[in-house]
Amino acid sequence: MRLTDDEYNALISRRTKAGLAESHDSGVGKATGQSRRVQQLTQIIRQSRKGLTKPEQLLLAEFLLPMLATGEIDEIGEHESIRLKLANGLTYKPDFPTWKGHKLIFYEAKGERVWEDALKSLKVAAHQYRRFGFWLYKYVKGQWTWQEVLP
Repeated sequence: MRLTDDEYNALISRRTKAGLAESHDSGVGKATGQSRRVQQLTQIIRQSRKGLTKPEQLLLAEFLLPMLATGEIDEIGEHESIRLKLANGLTYKPDFPTWKGHKLIFYEAKGERVWEDALKSLKVAAHQYRRFGFWLYKYVKGQWTWQEVLP
């Protein structure tokens, strides 16, 4: 049996309300097996990221803000404020967008551990969006290395 989206949402809504009523009526707050399953189904998984990572903080303080002060760049955008669409629903959010005149340049900060798929996404974005500049800054054991990502 296959449910439509509306039927599924109504079912989850009814089960969630029933599970909440059961857990409130029990007095101690113990959830039954059924209400636990409903809670697991309706639980939303979110990435718990509250701010900048240490390499991102260092990139901003040691490179981008001095570049802004000396006039090498005109403006720094908000952290991960731009999302680029790549192939097959894949997206890429660069750490810091910056502008110099009408040119948009993205800066990406990485620490010691770099996921291979993150680098591939960066390379695909640089290839697909050739009019933008992409820079990769890597912070390992107290030392920065950086390179322009070419298309």
